[in-house]
Amino acid sequence: MAFWKKNDPAIGLVLNDKYQIIRRIGGGSFGLIYIAEDVRVKDPYEEGRFQYVVKQEKNSTKKPHLKHEYEAMKYLSKNCHGIPSIYHFESTKGLNYMVMDLKGPNLSDLYSICGKHFGTRTMCHIAISMIQTFKYIHGRGMLHRDLKPENIVVGRWPYDPRSLYLIDFGLSKQFVTIGKDNRRKHIALKNPQRIPKSGLTGTVRYASMNAHYGDQSRRDDLESFGHVLIYFLRGGNLPWMGTKAITKAEKYRKILHIKETIAHQTLLQDFPSEYHLYMNYVTQLKFTEKPNYRYLISLFQGLMKRKRYTSKHPLQWERKCFLMQYWPPEAQE
Repeated sequence: MAFWKKNDPAIGLVLNDKYQIIRRIGGGSFGLIYIAEDVRVKDPYEEGRFQYVVKQEKNSTKKPHLKHEYEAMKYLSKNCHGIPSIYHFESTKGLNYMVMDLKGPNLSDLYSICGKHFGTRTMCHIAISMIQTFKYIHGRGMLHRDLKPENIVVGRWPYDPRSLYLIDFGLSKQFVTIGKDNRRKHIALKNPQRIPKSGLTGTVRYASMNAHYGDQSRRDDLESFGHVLIYFLRGGNLPWMGTKAITKAEKYRKILHIKETIAHQTLLQDFPSEYHLYMNYVTQLKFTEKPNYRYLISLFQGLMKRKRYTSKHPLQWERKCFLMQYWPPEAQE
């Protein structure tokens, strides 16, 4: 059932004389998400190919993120296949709107569709694709800082179902600064004493250990992504999920304690050694150290070769591709 809510002023709104909002598909504390169509396309057989995602937020919020996200994605998407194209930003009637490419479902949705199991071929594809994307965005001096399955989406069926795209750059940050001599310089540690913070930037379930202390760099994007991989391997479970506490600060302290005391070898003892090698490498990187992306990619290329998989083997969600024909879903009232 379509979400044609009468008092939703966004429905029917045309942005930049081109992008007409036609329906809502989701939302949360950050704002709302809509589908828009190109009003200039008149051919009914082409309309589905000219659809866009529109993100909306109130510009009266304490920390509006949409303008920052637009600028970050505009900066990154020019020469990177792993970042969706970004088209337009505007503020009107107290609301911010951002228009970007419509892609397919996120990995959280696909993981559920696939029965909470991704096989070796699919896992290696996810790992290799995302490490290549990290190599690019880190090479442009940017950190994502909010890795989670919901922020990795696939391309649209049937045009691009194998590609993976990183989205939601609202918490992204430059980790390099330009000095007076025009030389690039890595940001400095703000908390060298490693005093745990009461909060953190990102999603605590997948956050790196260092994120709990406030300082994040390239290693932390990679470690956070490692937690995403472990989540998939372990059937949608991480040892610190479900941690109870009276306050959020206490909960974060308990989660940090679990992350620091449980060994990766224990977490990954029933899985291929490449995952342990990955986590062991990224957690030992220094704050300013440049990761060896080629080495990390080679781990998963080697795992595919050892398991005798090739790039021609289908991904799990391709076998479920008929479900993607109904993407994006229609929001429910």
